[in-house]
Amino acid sequence: MSIANRLRLCKWCLALAVMLTGYSNLAFPQKSSDGGGFNFPLVSCGWPYLTTSTDLNVFYPDSNAKYWTTPYLSLPGSKLVIKGKFLEARFLSINTYDRLGNSVEGIADKDFPVLTGSNPYTPGGATSPEDFFAITIIPKPTEDNPPPPPPGTIYGPPISPYFAAQGYVILRSYVDGETGGTQQAQLPDIDVSLNGKSVAVAPCEKLAPSLRLLTLTILERLAEQSAKGGAIVPPNATSTPEATFFPPYNATEGTFPNDFNKYVAAVVSYKPDRIVVVRGKSPTVPKTSPSGFPVTGQGEQMRYWSMCNNNHVFPYPVVECVKDNDVKIDAKGFYTFVVAAAKDMPANANTDPTVTPLPWGLKLVQNALILRNMLPTDGFNTTTQSANANCQNLPSLESAAKCAHGQMREYYPRAYYCDKHVFEAGGWKACVAASEGKTADD
Repeated sequence: MSIANRLRLCKWCLALAVMLTGYSNLAFPQKSSDGGGFNFPLVSCGWPYLTTSTDLNVFYPDSNAKYWTTPYLSLPGSKLVIKGKFLEARFLSINTYDRLGNSVEGIADKDFPVLTGSNPYTPGGATSPEDFFAITIIPKPTEDNPPPPPPGTIYGPPISPYFAAQGYVILRSYVDGETGGTQQAQLPDIDVSLNGKSVAVAPCEKLAPSLRLLTLTILERLAEQSAKGGAIVPPNATSTPEATFFPPYNATEGTFPNDFNKYVAAVVSYKPDRIVVVRGKSPTVPKTSPSGFPVTGQGEQMRYWSMCNNNHVFPYPVVECVKDNDVKIDAKGFYTFVVAAAKDMPANANTDPTVTPLPWGLKLVQNALILRNMLPTDGFNTTTQSANANCQNLPSLESAAKCAHGQMREYYPRAYYCDKHVFEAGGWKACVAASEGKTADD
């Protein structure tokens, strides 16, 4: 079948994509001026959607992250090439997703192929104005167990039987290093190619409302998931242990997951004058250089971690996150979070230099505490990644939590319900002792 006929065949796909995403910048293929072939800009500008927790607070976001998204449609023989400068941030990644938000493939900053200069995210990587990367995206083969893509290339969604695939490419940034934050004009260009013809697509000058990214398909899918118990708790769970961290159930299915992020979560319920205390050891993270990039290869254990509180009700908005270098640490390297409503927050939780307060969310629904670990260093395995890899599909959430504790050891976040007056009298030690039926002096 000719390219022209395929384009006519899938014109309804483009129309459907426009209806579902509300994406006015999605361009139809146009006949070239010379009458031969097609000029094929799948998008008329790049990265039309900037999503943060302040404008689209759904699906357990991290409030320290930004997400730039480009919807696209691929055909046999098509490819995207993303080319640009290395942005200054703690972490960058480029990920591809199918039309339902399921991950296809991703690449982290340290593995971005260098076009010119060097990669500042690698150990010892110098920075210069000439540091550029280029990443190619091609449709994933439909065969079982396809071979790895060529170097510098990642797969996008496979071509459907209708000769097209709707997908998304997302550029993630955690903890801006740019003064004033990354600007739209600094984002990479996208070269769109079809059978040898290429069109350069610059970043959009005007952003589209991020709410349009919530397609009806994704909303329907996740609403159904919510009715079955949500993205954290499995639908067949006979009980959900409260104030206990466990690997979540299908936490990333259909929600544009970050492939380099894993988390453990705990469900907690509000009672007046009751707080939640969370204790664990803090992994070390890289310092930030004056140029805005992380100084890697200096003994850090992972690139980033955070603790977030979320309302555990669809669409799962975040209340607040605290990123690693804002967490208060004691002399032994342990953190203590106190999660409480404003009127229940102990006075000494706000003044203790080793305690990090975290606000409560909605009181009428359960909250979900989420500990994220991102991009652990090779050889550091007491992580949420290990807990997710080894503690899924166990008979109960209690056994999954016990397994996670065994995997993460002292880095596992132990949570305790505690009365406000107990913390005020004796701090976190009194809360731990009270939960174990002891006294703080035992």
